Amino acid sequence: MGLETFLSLISQMPEYQGQLDYVEHFESRLPTTKKMTTKINPLLSFALELKGIETLFSHQADAIDLILGGKHVIVTSGPSSGKSLIYYIPTLEDFLKDNKSTALYMFPTKALAQDQMDSLNTLVASLPKRPVSSMYDGDTPYEDRPNLRGATNILFTNPDMLHLAILPNHRRWSKYFKNLKYIVLDEAHQYKGVYGSHIALLIRRLRRICSLYGADPKFILTSATLGNPKEHAEALLGESAESVEHDGSFRGKRDFALWNPPIIESASGTRRSYLSEGVRLFVQLVKFGGKTLAFARSRQTAELLHKYSRDELNLGVAGDNEIVGSYRAGYLSEERKQIEHKFISGELTGLVSTNALELGINIGNLDTTLLVGYPGSLASTMQQAFRSGRGDRYGLSIMVLSDNPLEQYIARHPDILFKRGAEYVLLDPDNELILSLHLICAAYEKPLVSQDSKFFGPEKFSDVLESLMIQGKLLRRKRGDHISWYVSPAVGYPAGDVNLRSGGDSQFSLLETKSGKLLEMIGKEEALRTAYPGAVYLHQGKEFLVDTIDFGDETVGLTEKSLPYYTQSLHQTRLTIVKEEQSKLEGQTPVFFGELEVARSVVGFQRKRHGSNELISAEKLDLPEYGYSTKGIWWTISKKLLDEVILRGIDISAALHALEHAAIGLLPVFASCDRWDIGGVSTNYNSETNKPTVFIYDGHPGGVGISYHAYSIVTQLWEATLQHLNECPCEDGCPSCVMSPKCGNNNDFIDKTGAKFILEQLLNESRN
Repeated sequence: MGLETFLSLISQMPEYQGQLDYVEHFESRLPTTKKMTTKINPLLSFALELKGIETLFSHQADAIDLILGGKHVIVTSGPSSGKSLIYYIPTLEDFLKDNKSTALYMFPTKALAQDQMDSLNTLVASLPKRPVSSMYDGDTPYEDRPNLRGATNILFTNPDMLHLAILPNHRRWSKYFKNLKYIVLDEAHQYKGVYGSHIALLIRRLRRICSLYGADPKFILTSATLGNPKEHAEALLGESAESVEHDGSFRGKRDFALWNPPIIESASGTRRSYLSEGVRLFVQLVKFGGKTLAFARSRQTAELLHKYSRDELNLGVAGDNEIVGSYRAGYLSEERKQIEHKFISGELTGLVSTNALELGINIGNLDTTLLVGYPGSLASTMQQAFRSGRGDRYGLSIMVLSDNPLEQYIARHPDILFKRGAEYVLLDPDNELILSLHLICAAYEKPLVSQDSKFFGPEKFSDVLESLMIQGKLLRRKRGDHISWYVSPAVGYPAGDVNLRSGGDSQFSLLETKSGKLLEMIGKEEALRTAYPGAVYLHQGKEFLVDTIDFGDETVGLTEKSLPYYTQSLHQTRLTIVKEEQSKLEGQTPVFFGELEVARSVVGFQRKRHGSNELISAEKLDLPEYGYSTKGIWWTISKKLLDEVILRGIDISAALHALEHAAIGLLPVFASCDRWDIGGVSTNYNSETNKPTVFIYDGHPGGVGISYHAYSIVTQLWEATLQHLNECPCEDGCPSCVMSPKCGNNNDFIDKTGAKFILEQLLNESRN
């Protein structure tokens, strides 16, 4: 029985309660081919023919013509659409003209870089003159590194190695940089938010070093579908770029189903756990015999999905008859490689992963992808879903929707996924905190001069330099008319203190208490949220009880222990308005945008029983407060509206609390972000505004543009929030509309009806 019958079969099972909410059918699509206008070397044409590549898809041909014409190019097309050839061909064409030429291939992960190097080596095997390709990542032995600096034509690496090892030591790479012709940024949609802002400034540092050696390489960016590919490429590069946005590749037939857990309590609107629904589907798919990759949004969800699936399959002791596994960042390199091999070979028929396997790593042919929760953006959704059924194979994708507001909104408006088009990707290379970090790194690489503002932007360059001098991190030297800025000797090796994946978060080592064995590394904020004393931490499907957390040594001690519960942290947030930067009136409602200071602390945690989510107990914690400066939007409630709220007997605090939760839950509809990238606070009286106030802010230091986007579309956000509250079938508020998994006070004091009334009045005022 084929996989195409799976949805029909599972809807006939006894436990089926109408969960199959919507199915989008994708018919097969014939390819559109095209010849390049630019002629390439016959040896390269022959190598392509040996690999069965006699014609190019239209997007490949158009992109390669632009690249060979000297343009920076971004290509956005679907998974398995041959994007790799778009940078292989220009690189190899240049090498066949000049065997001294070099190229830099940069990938978000080490695993993807290794996979692509293997693919390139297979392609060039028939060339009589072959480029030397080398892997340069954290696993490259130190004794091998000097040899590859002078001998490599195509360097496969990742942003972290470029940042930590290559740019600070560019003099050792002088021969390589002098001949650098192409730089590839693969999976460019991954470079967004704080991470994207870091990468944009890393690219500016790279361009600056290239110019030092007289090189002017062209950038080739490949990406999943984006709403703003050209703007995104130009924000990353700091230069103009061309965009190729059509997809001429073949696509097989597939179904994409939305699976919505049933309501189990009509009054409260409570739905069955999306995790338990995901486990049932995953287990059924594994039993059905299909090779299935399940994606989870968080490390904890991935581990729980793995653990519960093993229990359902009665696999017993780990290692016995193992047919399912888990995979995520944080695992040690050897563990990840073993898991990849087992899944490719078929030893594992089901694998649970975070978005670590969203990228194009070769893990063999997949029958089904299961998305347990919305991944946070349309680009990620389609990248994950379309990993199955590549080529002419039928593919099945199922997304299990959780009860959060965004996902229930999607359930009622599936066109958001299938008809609306991709979101805009946001990043902010002018973020002063991140810019400061990279200017220090750049000054270490080569003393800064005023002309470097052309790389880093003239708007904030001088002000940030001045601030860094006041802090004692940079020193200014003047010789005649020449002024330069040097790194202070006290700074040391600045790249080592900059984590590209955060606003400067330090890393904690998770160690087994008895053996001292390193399990994984996590950031400080995540350690405070998930690895506090008493927390249950999951690793490779195993439960560990956190014994200690040491903030001096940055270590967490854990002991493996089977427990009947999981844990959730409770936290509180304080907000201070630092600077109002913009304001406007939406009707009679003042809306502001500006700088906020956020202070957060984990104040306790809850123990909840597996399966039922029953609250077992709660415990207080006394952990250090952590805070940061960020950007946010806020609006106040007028006295007139407040009087009407009071007259109706509505608790303003509870109503604003519900409104805040619901608005945050729907903001990802309008911005390419995840609910966890956003924070919020509401209060019946704010001492700085002197009014009831709602705040929504970027959950990353310095801000990354999310709240500014909210500021620009605040009326649309209010309209969507009200629509969602009206459509949600619950009576008094539920996790699908006004309850938040991030709420620091356990979703107490929430009034859905009051939130609807306030939104109606805000919108009435804005329309009049």
